[in-house]
Amino acid sequence: DHDDGLPLDHLNDLAIDTDGVLWIATYDGLVRFDGVQFDTLRSEHPLGPPNSRVVQLLRHPRDGAIWLVAEGGILQRRTAAGVENFDPVRFRVRTMPTLGKEAPWAATDAGLVRLDREPTVLPTPGIDPAYVVSRPEGGLLVVDLRQRAWLVDESTGVGHEIGSLPAEAHNPMRLAA
Repeated sequence: DHDDGLPLDHLNDLAIDTDGVLWIATYDGLVRFDGVQFDTLRSEHPLGPPNSRVVQLLRHPRDGAIWLVAEGGILQRRTAAGVENFDPVRFRVRTMPTLGKEAPWAATDAGLVRLDREPTVLPTPGIDPAYVVSRPEGGLLVVDLRQRAWLVDESTGVGHEIGSLPAEAHNPMRLAA
């Protein structure tokens, strides 16, 4: 490790948990900083990430859980009680999740998912989400795999199409093929 305690000179994301611990996402593990020392958790550690290439961290706005996204779109939920990994086939994250007013949201292979204690697939008929972005005024902006843009209500899943992206539009935040 480097003199500063970090495994790499580059970090991908930061989050602070309810105990004030700083979590750092790197491509060489998840780093925990308690204000005194750095500890790097890699995939082989029992409390480590699902793989050591950690891309994103989000703190749940209500329960304080840290949601981790590892390369390949793999989800993990971290609390003081421990860690929980979610089915990498069903809940493979397609693009970077977003933080909504009441919960984080992700576009997954299962559909639009609210990341609470248990991930909940929001029924969104006709929408196969590719990306999701939280809107400051509430609701979600979702782009589906056919490049159609939708406004979706966070609580009901009801969405209405607002247009389409140009065919040459691409997603620089893609996590999985």
